[in-house]
Amino acid sequence: MALHKKIKAGQTPQEQDAEVPGKEKFIVGFDEVRVQDLALVGGKGANLGELGHIPGLSVPPGFVVTTTAYRRFLEADPELRTFILSHLEGLTFASQDFVSLVSLAGRRIRDRIKSPQSTIPPEIISQLSAAYRRLAADSGREDVPVAVRSSASAEDLPDASFAGQQDTYLNVRGEAAVVDAVRRCWASLFTDRAISYRLEKGFDPLEVEIAVVVQRMIRSKKSGTAFSVDIETGWNARHGTTAGVVYLEAGEGLGEAIVSGRQTPDRFLLAVSPTGEIVILDKRLGGKEEMVIYRDEPGGGTQTVRVPEELRRRFSITDDQAREVARAVLAMADHYRDIRDVEFAFDDQDRLWITQSRPETVFAVKAAGVIEQKKRMVRPEIARTAEVLFTGVPGSGAACGRVVLIDAKEPEELSAQMSRVRDGDILCAEFTTPDMVPAMKIAGGFITAVGGTTSHAAIVARELRKPAVVGVGNELLERMRLLQAEALRRGEELTVTVDANAGRVYGGRFPLDEVLVETGDNVDIDRLPAIKTKVGLIVANPAVARMFPVARYPGHYGVSLMRAEFALADIGVHPQALLAYDQGEFEAGGRFESQVQLRKSITERLRGYSSGRQFYVETLARAIAAIAATQAPDQIVIYRTTDFKTNEYREMLGGFLFEHEEPNPMLGFRGEGRMIDPEYADVFRWELEAFKAARDMGYKNVALMLPVVRTPGELERALDFLAAEGLERGRDELQIGIMVEVPYNAFDLESFLLDAQGGKRVDFISIGSNDLTQFTLATGRDNDRMRGVFDETDPAVLKALETVITTARKLGVKTGLCGQRPSNDPAFAAKLVQLGIESIGVADTTYVQVIRAVAGAEAALREAAAGSGRPKSARSTSAPPHRFSSRIAELPCRRVRAREVLTALGRHPRHLALTEPEPEKLYTRHFCEALLAAAEGARPDQALVYSTNDLDAPGFRSLEGGARFESPDENPLMGFSGMARLTDPEYEPFFRWELRALKKAAGEGLPFRLELTQVRTLKELDRALAIITEEGLEDLPVGLEIGIPSNVLLADQFLGRKLHFASINEEKLVRYLLAADPANSRPLVPAHEVREARKKLRCFLERTVAEHGLFLFAQ
Repeated sequence: MALHKKIKAGQTPQEQDAEVPGKEKFIVGFDEVRVQDLALVGGKGANLGELGHIPGLSVPPGFVVTTTAYRRFLEADPELRTFILSHLEGLTFASQDFVSLVSLAGRRIRDRIKSPQSTIPPEIISQLSAAYRRLAADSGREDVPVAVRSSASAEDLPDASFAGQQDTYLNVRGEAAVVDAVRRCWASLFTDRAISYRLEKGFDPLEVEIAVVVQRMIRSKKSGTAFSVDIETGWNARHGTTAGVVYLEAGEGLGEAIVSGRQTPDRFLLAVSPTGEIVILDKRLGGKEEMVIYRDEPGGGTQTVRVPEELRRRFSITDDQAREVARAVLAMADHYRDIRDVEFAFDDQDRLWITQSRPETVFAVKAAGVIEQKKRMVRPEIARTAEVLFTGVPGSGAACGRVVLIDAKEPEELSAQMSRVRDGDILCAEFTTPDMVPAMKIAGGFITAVGGTTSHAAIVARELRKPAVVGVGNELLERMRLLQAEALRRGEELTVTVDANAGRVYGGRFPLDEVLVETGDNVDIDRLPAIKTKVGLIVANPAVARMFPVARYPGHYGVSLMRAEFALADIGVHPQALLAYDQGEFEAGGRFESQVQLRKSITERLRGYSSGRQFYVETLARAIAAIAATQAPDQIVIYRTTDFKTNEYREMLGGFLFEHEEPNPMLGFRGEGRMIDPEYADVFRWELEAFKAARDMGYKNVALMLPVVRTPGELERALDFLAAEGLERGRDELQIGIMVEVPYNAFDLESFLLDAQGGKRVDFISIGSNDLTQFTLATGRDNDRMRGVFDETDPAVLKALETVITTARKLGVKTGLCGQRPSNDPAFAAKLVQLGIESIGVADTTYVQVIRAVAGAEAALREAAAGSGRPKSARSTSAPPHRFSSRIAELPCRRVRAREVLTALGRHPRHLALTEPEPEKLYTRHFCEALLAAAEGARPDQALVYSTNDLDAPGFRSLEGGARFESPDENPLMGFSGMARLTDPEYEPFFRWELRALKKAAGEGLPFRLELTQVRTLKELDRALAIITEEGLEDLPVGLEIGIPSNVLLADQFLGRKLHFASINEEKLVRYLLAADPANSRPLVPAHEVREARKKLRCFLERTVAEHGLFLFAQ
């Protein structure tokens, strides 16, 4: 026992008698209590006593009515014990109408304890009154307001949190009121929720004894809750990347509004940076709808009022106050050596008070080396198409069930509503209270209108491992009633899906087994195989990085790619709209003064911030730092500057004012060229300011990577821009790299990596295999008709990878790859390992399987090396891009272009096939006529060449009947066209018709050659040649239009397919090679750099064509 005898001067004889040794201890002061006194003062009382012994903490004074007093109360009334046991006997969760039975038993027991029939022994009242008078005297106020809270002997334990299971009474004044509140706290040991909780935990009904804390109330101006763990993800100091984590929620008034869920609070996430500074990693403004304040009346108590609008528009506490709370929380966590759950308040003098502290019970029991990935989630294909009814604060898991509304205020009505909850139902309420816990145990998930991650609903959801989406908005109940009415008219019950992982509620009647899947396996980091090739994460959402803390794994690389797009989506406003807002462009006389509603929307987004710049820079800086904080200081975090395309920027708030509609945004105004463009450079400086701010927080492991760098000249200009902003390689440990995703990067990588003096321009490269694949093959990765073409293992893509990795390694530049393919294809991962890549970046969902694939590939290489006596490595077959030679002559020709012939016909082939009685006859006749006309107009020195159809989807759509067969294409230059269309089973017949027309022309003595255009892959070329042979044209001279980067990278293989001639379509080729549409309204690449690229390409291709002994025809 840690209690100490303290008889104070000035005590009355009765008060001194209460302190005499041998007398039962019904009352003890906080200063007499330590944490080991749990059995006497309960969990809350023990923790409050212990807090007073932690230097630097301010804890409101008070005392505890001990469990001895409660025991004495029961002993004085034997009939009460019998009454309690008789009402709880045989009660189990299996009981029919369990909720109703618990409610009835609890109400009768509480009424019995609060009735005059249950007398409190006078010696308890005497000591209690004396203690209250001492507290009043110390405060200088006779009726000092106090908080009277339960403190059960099984409360606030590391393995069982009974917090909130019993009642709390605030602003209690006067001796009689305090005595009455203590009695009500004793009675609250038998609330419905407390009875249910003890049954669940297996506690005997009378085994749990209750103490009562009486604590002087702080006139809280601001209050909140805090944890030494990120309670949204479980990330904490035990994961090894930071000395401390603090998640806190703060709001207006007394803390009761936040804990109960009546107020959606502001949220902060803080951590100790590598420099030891406490930094803010996340900060979000809450709705702060209602607050609880003192009732300034003689009877005391509290009242709930609306939060004034001026307080709702700003954060309830300052950044410095958030850091002050964090320091106090970390001091407590260090003292207790556990994870802490804390309640705090700031008084009207801005002094911080700690009002409660207890062990956190959800994440404390989880092993730091095990990542729990196994959870229920909504199938992605359903989530993409489902109707989103509400969005709110996310949690974990998913559930689908019948909606049950809980909105009753009176206990009897509330009990009746809860009794309707069946197993798996979705409980829907404005906010939940502890009284609802019995029904929440039965429900499958919860939705609340208000509340944050420390609201009652969110806390119970975590403890019960159930999905909850909280804080979805005040319209929740009204809209749910309307939806229920609509369902009733259909003769159905309203069913919704709670996707807590995404913070969304979907409408729809999906069977559970179709909507929900159980996904993922738990990851034990210590059991992962050792690897040499590092594996890193691709991350956009900081919460994902916190949910996947793998920094302690020796084979972990860091963050291979941090995308800024998630932070931009979080910001939600077009950066240039924010700049215009700051410059007054939306005010009277400004360019956008007519955009009144847009100005209001931007103003609403900026709540809590003084300007658009502050909002943008701080939000982005925190996102960068938040991801960096999840990695060890020696693990790189590669931040890629923004790479939204114009259509994506246009969707942001205000985007339509600044973004032109582009016919091919994938090949448009994007990447580093956009960032340093004079029109956009000012907001790019904001982005760099955010980047520097994140590094200034102590995260020097954050590196900068530039996306979509089209030419060496563009890279040089970008590096000069960065230097002007104080960002230079090597300065303050800064590393700079580029994404290799434009085919020209692979074709002429050395010119990118080295400057004119032969010095390195960058520290590392990261191959963006998705974009590199789509540009190499001129194929949109999101185009459904081109899925069979888009392939990261296509020989041309593999050739690009080999060239890049080999060249970079030769020049001493670090190499990595970010893409999805290694996750899905172990053979691809093995190929990367064989090529000697140093790191592979993947999503968290496939991290483990890639590690296993890499481990397997490395083992195979070791085994092969052991068998051969030397290490096995890939033979470098990279095509040297600068094989200069004298030009070979281009032969003149007269072309018949199939796209022009079809356009002249004016009818979509599939439409024609359905509407004409003899479609082939009409089709071939039209093409024959075009061939004959071309032959008649040809000069003697011109060869006759028929070029296959390369009309794009909009061109086909413009033909008669085309709208029926052609879907709109966001990037038609990367779409369903060329040989991909002609060898498609639906279009192959029309290709054969054209060949038959060509055969007929040849039969009439016209010496046409056949030029295959828009050939993306060797597979397409081989299929086309097979069709030509099948049509009896094996003797027809066939050639290839070189117009796709894959044709260049695999020039030897394409030209080695028994071809007779080739042509170089420089305009088309450069379009894909530089990922720049020349038809764009703005010049994407300077003309002299385009000419330089074309010159290098032609030199290489002319020599290659000559080496294969082919003719070269002019375009």
